[in-house]
Amino acid sequence: MFSVQAPATAAPTLKAQLQTLVNKADATWPKIGSYSIDRNPDEMGSIEIHFYNDQLKHMYQMLDRDRTPFWEIQVFEPLYTYTPFPYKGIDAQRFLDRAGMNRIDWVRYAGGYSGNSFSDPLVRNPNNLYGKDVKVYQKLFNWPVSKVKDAVTKSKSISQNKKSKRWTITGTCLVQVLNIPENLTNPNRDITTKTVTSKCITSVDFNTNGTFKLIQQYSELDGETHYFEFNTPKPTAPFVDRTYVVDGETGMLAEYGE
Repeated sequence: MFSVQAPATAAPTLKAQLQTLVNKADATWPKIGSYSIDRNPDEMGSIEIHFYNDQLKHMYQMLDRDRTPFWEIQVFEPLYTYTPFPYKGIDAQRFLDRAGMNRIDWVRYAGGYSGNSFSDPLVRNPNNLYGKDVKVYQKLFNWPVSKVKDAVTKSKSISQNKKSKRWTITGTCLVQVLNIPENLTNPNRDITTKTVTSKCITSVDFNTNGTFKLIQQYSELDGETHYFEFNTPKPTAPFVDRTYVVDGETGMLAEYGE
């Protein structure tokens, strides 16, 4: 009697295994969450991203004139951008009196990440450096997922450390750099950003439940490593209470349509 053995099934490639893990992380990516981005954990300039449904809070760590660290904060919605009301400013009380309000938490500016048009971003929102298109902030809702998916797609090689379980992806990635023209006359008007391709090494660690634990991406173009970490507190409520919002153009209580 003869028996016929079925052909052996090839084990999934490392790329296929990693794609499965990334797809799971993508499918379970939350609508309410947060993460941080550091160029170097020992230096200033870290960024925290918090999102609550359609609101996104962007926090950038800076140094004051006396070298005291502080967070520059902006909140983005589809149609609007918000900055904290400057209670310590010399005109704060005058602003409150003019608006007829006892409390103001946010100043609202026209123009949100959905790309609705507005006249002059530099006049409307003083924190919008270099006239950055606010549509770029929409990608921050799930940027870590997009980073890893793009790295896997453009990979030249993929490996995994059997002991640490860390994945390493070698290939290319997209990097944003400043575009400074030779005839620069006005930095706020003439300096823009452009996206270019760079050789990159991306490292990914997963938690046991399949969520991201840490993402690192090194770019040969600028020699920097960006660290994406996921230990920041998740928000428990929307960031903007519309009861305490003043319109940045009129100086009065902000009105909202239905």
